[in-house]
Amino acid sequence: MLPRQNRLVRDSDFKLLFKVGKQIQGDLFRLSWLLSETSQLGLVVSNKISKKATERNRIKRVVREFFRSRLPTLPYPLRMVVVAKSSVLGKTKGEMLTDLENIFGKVSF
Repeated sequence: MLPRQNRLVRDSDFKLLFKVGKQIQGDLFRLSWLLSETSQLGLVVSNKISKKATERNRIKRVVREFFRSRLPTLPYPLRMVVVAKSSVLGKTKGEMLTDLENIFGKVSF
C-alpha cells in the first residue's frame, strides 16, 4: 500500500486533475498530471471495465507497484491520476508495465 501522503483521496483533487491537468493517452491507460509539492497517485478502474473486483484490483496493484518503484526517481513531484481503459482487461502484467513506461516517458515538464 502506498503511504497516505502519496495517495490522492479527495474528490476535489481528482476533479482538478481531470479539468486542468495535462493528459497523455496510452493503449491501456490515460494519465492526467500536474506538478505538485509531493508526488501523489490516484487510480480509476471503472466497473465498466470489469464487474469482478478481483480483476479491477489486479490492475490497481500493477499500477501502484509501478508508481512505487518509480517514486524515488521522479525528477519532479507530480500529482497524477491513472485511468484504466477497457482494453486493459486480459492484458499481462508485462504489457501493462510497458504501456505505463511509454506514458511516463512522454511526461514533459
